[in-house]
Amino acid sequence: MTQAATEGLPQADWPAGLWPLRPGVLLLTGEEGSGKTHWLRQLAAHAPQPVAALGTGLVDEPAPELSAWALLQAQAQRHTRWDADLCAELVDAWQLGPHLQKSLYMLSTGTRRKLGLVAAFASRADWVLLDQPYAALDLPSQRVLTACLQALARDGHQACVLADHLAPEGLPLVGQVTLAPRHPSAWPGCLPDGFTGRGR
Repeated sequence: MTQAATEGLPQADWPAGLWPLRPGVLLLTGEEGSGKTHWLRQLAAHAPQPVAALGTGLVDEPAPELSAWALLQAQAQRHTRWDADLCAELVDAWQLGPHLQKSLYMLSTGTRRKLGLVAAFASRADWVLLDQPYAALDLPSQRVLTACLQALARDGHQACVLADHLAPEGLPLVGQVTLAPRHPSAWPGCLPDGFTGRGR
């Protein structure tokens, strides 16, 4: 990360072990409400170049009328190291071919998730940020995802933060960060002014 990208960021506030990112897969875990998504958003917001990400609020949401194919083409334009061969391989492995001409709003949650994962891995971005990527995937699709993560871990050129409760068996990790439960008021900008959490 460049100095300009970190300017104004309170380095001491990073959870121990999360920063700086290292090549390989880092597991970011913790109970619900511990802040996994919050810290992924912090990483995405301060990245020195476009990141590949899967999860709400990590990247700009595409227009629902956009076709699946148009989304992949837009990602190919965004990422200079886009791997068209890997994209085609993953489209086939996740059986997305029949869905490429459909608008995003027509796709199931699982299909949209697989499409997002194709974009994330084919990007070859330096940082890959994944927020519970196994959710809504069937078992064969989960196996493809695990194989992608294993390949990324072996490659040694990309840093991936996997925010989830557990890492899949057989996935080598460069580290694990376990977040302690925190009240949402500890996350800057997450609550409206005057919120107390006590109800009416």
